[in-house]
Parts: sequence; structure tokens; C-alpha cells
Amino acid sequence: MAKGSFDYVILRLPDVIGPRDSLIRFWLHQMWLQFLCFTYPNQTSHQIPIQKHLFNKITSYVYVGDVARFVHFVLLDDDDVSSTRRCRNDIVNVAFETGKSVQEFLSLMARHVKSGFEQSLSFYSVDFYEKALDFDYPSVTKGAVDVSKMRDKYGFEASQWDDVMKLSVEFYNRAYNDYPYELETTRKLFVEKFIRKNKTSNNKEYNENDLNKFLECFRIKKKVKSQIFF
Repeated sequence: MAKGSFDYVILRLPDVIGPRDSLIRFWLHQMWLQFLCFTYPNQTSHQIPIQKHLFNKITSYVYVGDVARFVHFVLLDDDDVSSTRRCRNDIVNVAFETGKSVQEFLSLMARHVKSGFEQSLSFYSVDFYEKALDFDYPSVTKGAVDVSKMRDKYGFEASQWDDVMKLSVEFYNRAYNDYPYELETTRKLFVEKFIRKNKTSNNKEYNENDLNKFLECFRIKKKVKSQIFF
């Protein structure tokens, strides 16, 4: 490179998931699934409308911990002879090995919210945005990214979907009690997306009082479990 310039590695990231999501997207969707379990405990089928252009659309995601691991990997790749470095002047896609559709994403989350709950979810395509639930995933629509360079050139192994989903759901279960400010922010967003816009599954209207009842019961339940196990 020219004198006075510096080496670089650019990471191209899709939707990022994991604990401490400042956009609270993950927690919002988890809260919605848990709200369904709480509000309709005996219901065996939940019909979920998905926007047509997203239905079965496979897109990529990346675990926040993998981003940190890859940055660490790049920083450690620093030999005295710079020409031997692998991480030098490159652009790399970092993501899970496989992408997921919004249906697959929500189904996997539902399985970790409650074992077997994913079997009650049934998704169908709708033409108009107004008739679909207002999900924040995915934020892109161009399809999955190619991670072959990450895997083959750098030998970097992404985390497994199931492990990340389990870890994330468990973190946000604790967050109901540990992060009251973020909980209130998420509650308000839930009201805006799933109650005031009247976007419901199974033609049932969600009620803000039901949401508040769920949050109170869920927080007490999780607090009691924490006291027992910790």
C-alpha cells in the first residue's frame, strides 16, 4: 500500500442478534410470543400473517458474540512480517452459516420460549402491509450473504443457531426483572406495534390490560425462579 496508509479489514454484517440488543428487536418478538402463550394457553393454533415479499425469503443473521470474536481474531493476526497476514486489506461477510426466513426465525425462537410451542404457529402470506404483523426482522430483503470467505479463507466457525437462540431467550427472560427501563421501552413499542395498530393473529384483538397483566405475572414468575436457582 502507499506510504502513510494503513491496513484494513471491513466486516459486512447482516441483522445482528444476541443479548443486550440496543434496538430491543429480539426482546420485542420474544415478548410477543410469550404473550401469546400467556394470553391463549389452551390455543393449539396461531395464524401468523407475513408480508408476501418476506414470506419464505431467506436472509442472513449474525450473533453479536461472533462479531466480537472475529474482531479479536483480526487484531491477533499481527506478524512481524506483514505479508504473511491473512487479515489484510479485505472485506468479509460475517454471519451464521445458514440464513433463515422470518417463519423459521420465529419458530426457532418459539421453541426456546416454550418447548413444543413452535408447532402451534402457522404462517400465511398476505399482500398488504396493513394486514401483516409488524415484525422488525429481517431489516433487509436481498437474500442471504455468502460466508465462504469467512469459513474457507479465515477458518472462522460461526456459532450454532440453536445455541445462540437459547442463550438470547434466557438473557431476555432475566431482563424482565434486571432492566426495568428497557422493559418499559419494549412494552411501549409492543403496544404501538401489536395493539394500537390492531394487527393480530387469529383475528383476536390484543388488549393493553392483558399485556400489563402478562408482564406482572411473568416478572414475578421469573423472579421466584431466580431466587430458587441462584
